[in-house]
Amino acid sequence: MAVKKSMRIAFNHGGIIPGSVLKAKKDKSVAPHEEVTVPVAYGKHLCDDKFAYEVVGKKASAEEAAAEKAAAEKAAAEKAAAEKAAAEKAEQIVAAQANLVSAQEALDGAEDQKAKDAAQEKVSEAQGALNALEDK
Repeated sequence: MAVKKSMRIAFNHGGIIPGSVLKAKKDKSVAPHEEVTVPVAYGKHLCDDKFAYEVVGKKASAEEAAAEKAAAEKAAAEKAAAEKAAAEKAEQIVAAQANLVSAQEALDGAEDQKAKDAAQEKVSEAQGALNALEDK
């Protein structure tokens, strides 16, 4: 059976791992509950002293994390686009309603038949535009 040379741990309250332990030039600061791979002897020492705990289970790969992040960003972008489209549609409906009210006022104020016919046509167009927006 192969002997484990390293283990994954996470600090309860964050910590600093000496560069000499990680065979690096600088010490590594680790945030609370951030996974880090260390030699087994050092990891067991930290776990025994309750400075850290061993992380067990499947390690999320960088690719999986990136895919999850991309999916979340895409969902947020889609939600923002949908909200923007809904706001634009609401603005268009308000404008169409105002146009309809204006056309209706022109119809109510028309004095001769020619003006009433023209105003009625504008009311019909405005109502059609409003109905089209509300049906979308």
